[in-house]
Amino acid sequence: MIDIGKKFYAQRKVLFSSSDYFQAMFSSGMKDSSDDEIELKGISSKGLEKVIQFMCTSTITLDEDDVNDVIEAAMYLQVRDGSSDIWTNCLGCLGNGF
Repeated sequence: MIDIGKKFYAQRKVLFSSSDYFQAMFSSGMKDSSDDEIELKGISSKGLEKVIQFMCTSTITLDEDDVNDVIEAAMYLQVRDGSSDIWTNCLGCLGNGF
C-alpha cells in the first residue's frame, strides 16, 4: 500500500480478514483488487502504519500524538469489531488524560 509516497507491506489475507474496507476491495473484481500496490488517500501515514501493525500482530503501541490518527484510519478502513483491542487501546489513552 502507498500513502503519500510511503509504502507499507501487508498480506492481503490479513487485511481481508481484519477490515471490511479491504474485504470489499479485494472481492470487488475492480482494478485495486488485483494490483500489487494500492494507493490510499485520506488517511495519515502514521495512523495507517499503526493500524496495519495492529492487523498483522494484534498489538499496537500508542502515544498521545497517535490516537486521533489511529481512530481515523481504523474507521476509514472499517476495522472489524473482532479487533476491538485497537479501540480499547485508543480509549485507554484518552482515559489517561491524552
